[in-house]
Amino acid sequence: MVVIGDLAHPDLVDREYRIKTLDNSSSPVTVEADSAGSAWLIVGTDSGFEGLTRLYYDRITYTLTPVEPD
Repeated sequence: MVVIGDLAHPDLVDREYRIKTLDNSSSPVTVEADSAGSAWLIVGTDSGFEGLTRLYYDRITYTLTPVEPD
């Protein structure tokens, strides 16, 4: 897994919700599919904050680009 950012939004005011876009285009991840050609995409959130946190994933998109093995 790779960390692509944090939840802090620079324009957040009080308790309102704002959309924040994160991507890893500057550090792509290479994965290897299994013998059936399957791979898993895992999306998660980790927090050390010891209180209530509410967040919503509005949209998750991804692009898989085949690469030739070495």
